[in-house]
Amino acid sequence: MIKVSIEIEDIKDFGKICLSKVGKFFTSEEIPDRKASLNSYKVRNLAGKFAAKKSFFKCLGIEEDFRKIQIKKNSSGKPYIEILDESLKNSLKNSSISVSISHTGKVAVAICLIYENGKGI
Repeated sequence: MIKVSIEIEDIKDFGKICLSKVGKFFTSEEIPDRKASLNSYKVRNLAGKFAAKKSFFKCLGIEEDFRKIQIKKNSSGKPYIEILDESLKNSLKNSSISVSISHTGKVAVAICLIYENGKGI
């Protein structure tokens, strides 16, 4: 079975609402240097990660607990989801997860695909 979810975030709204609660949604590795100001690129980047996390949880149909996962990038810059919660990790041990993130100056969008190993796309 293939599960898919897409999420879009308005960057301006994200900046107003979520940045004041950044520690609730992101791990310390995901948050840019707090001493530096959050310029528009960093806000877009965080909005994209936020959309990816929401997409992941919607794809699974479970309650959003944003700090159970983090969005990272491989050496070529492709995003991936690292699952930090052992219970969640175990429940997905036979699955593959793909995520893609994009953004403009106004919106960030992410799509998540979860499929059983050996039964991929």
